[in-house]
Amino acid sequence: MKIIHTADLHIGQTTHDNSGDGIIKNFDAIVEYGLKNDVDAMIIAGDVFHARNPSQTMQRDFYTRLSKFSSHAPVVIVAGNHDLPVDPTKASAICMPSIFCVPNVHVIERDAIITLETKNGPLQIACLPYPQKKRLLTHISSGRNAAEIDMIFRQAIIGCVGGMAQEIDTSMPAILVAHLHVAGAQVGNSPPNVLGGDVIIGSFDLSLPAFDYVALGHIHKHQCVSDMYPPVVYSGNIERMDFGDENDTKGFCLVNVEREATTWEFVELDATKFVTVDCDVSHSDNPTSDVHEATKKYDVENAIVRIRVRVSALGCAALFENDVRQQLNLRGAKGVHFLKQRDDAGIRCRVGTKISAMTPEDLLRAFFGHAGKLDAEVDELMTEAKYLMSDDYISEA
Repeated sequence: MKIIHTADLHIGQTTHDNSGDGIIKNFDAIVEYGLKNDVDAMIIAGDVFHARNPSQTMQRDFYTRLSKFSSHAPVVIVAGNHDLPVDPTKASAICMPSIFCVPNVHVIERDAIITLETKNGPLQIACLPYPQKKRLLTHISSGRNAAEIDMIFRQAIIGCVGGMAQEIDTSMPAILVAHLHVAGAQVGNSPPNVLGGDVIIGSFDLSLPAFDYVALGHIHKHQCVSDMYPPVVYSGNIERMDFGDENDTKGFCLVNVEREATTWEFVELDATKFVTVDCDVSHSDNPTSDVHEATKKYDVENAIVRIRVRVSALGCAALFENDVRQQLNLRGAKGVHFLKQRDDAGIRCRVGTKISAMTPEDLLRAFFGHAGKLDAEVDELMTEAKYLMSDDYISEA
């Protein structure tokens, strides 16, 4: 049977670089792929929404698409840390299908084993939502240090997985779905979307013989963290959100589940493109033109562009960012961000004085000269500038 494994949608997430519109677009693509390829089920391994209290619009956008897929095949959602409320007495945003008994949608907020009846036979799913320390700590006596609590917590998680494995009927296929941090997983270059209090579990504690595939969420970089059978796989999130994701491929996993013979493949999505342009114009007479030339080496269509430019203090005034933005927007860029590193080290006036030792008048004269003004023009401008900086002008103002 064929199932889709996805996770970490984080609907509603925005960053300085990305409005997040691509999240719903890519979830649409997953739904359409599933319908077109007649898959048997969809697994969402946690963090549907970015906030625990998503807006009604975000919920509508997700549930309308979920209903479209679930009318064709079952869906299992296992809660992630962003899904679960801090107060366990509060309802989560993902619990709506359970409350309203939406057919073919199973929302799991506590560890459990369910059996899906698919058109290609039954599939057992052992579900491990994000383990919250707060719920465990109520059962631990005071006086424990952090290391002891982590050890107890880790043993509880391992025991839970092992207990579910023992309940699996090994005559039919079974998978484990979990939202947690596994040892050896690379979190990528983005700030890790993991909590400092995460307890890290070994992949060997999850890749038990009872399971044919381990579908993980929580780490946003797609990867397989075990060479053993069954495969232990993070599908990763479905959209690039910042420049830390620039070189990461985003998508979902298509899993062909078969008892003791499961295979899987990664299906790439058309995620937002991030492009970094590095250039040094610290010795340029025309930094705007040189930055623009540097960008021509890159395909910026539909991309969010970051320009990291090294520029002299005097050159900063001659670098017209809006001109560069306008040119890149004409080439189809979705956004342009400048990161300027000012290079003061090599800038000296004609007599060799470092810029940090120059007076305001010296700096202004050097700027006019760097801008290509003739000596006569510089003298005239400096006369006006000295008056503007004088006490006479200040008293008149």
